[in-house]
Amino acid sequence: MVIINKNILVDGENQTVFTFVNRFRDHSIVLIAIFLIFTGYMGLTKFGAVPRMYTDEYPQAYFQLVNKADAGLEDLQNGKYKHEEFKEMYDRFVDRHRSEGNK
Repeated sequence: MVIINKNILVDGENQTVFTFVNRFRDHSIVLIAIFLIFTGYMGLTKFGAVPRMYTDEYPQAYFQLVNKADAGLEDLQNGKYKHEEFKEMYDRFVDRHRSEGNK
């Protein structure tokens, strides 16, 4: 509603949508809005319109490499699996950028 109307008329008084919602005691409209936003996000990620959020420490590619190695679909190269090399390089990348961010 904020996009469509900046102000709404409630009981003869011109209010913003945020003021109107804030006056509800149980905040059910806020909960419904959050539910609809998450439902929309889940639908959009299912169709690939927006990227998924990950909470893992390592990117999904790392876990795909680990699964490949565990399934026996990957051979050792220079005494290491690809996921081990990936993890070392990723950790160096994170450490380097973490130290650059502290400057």
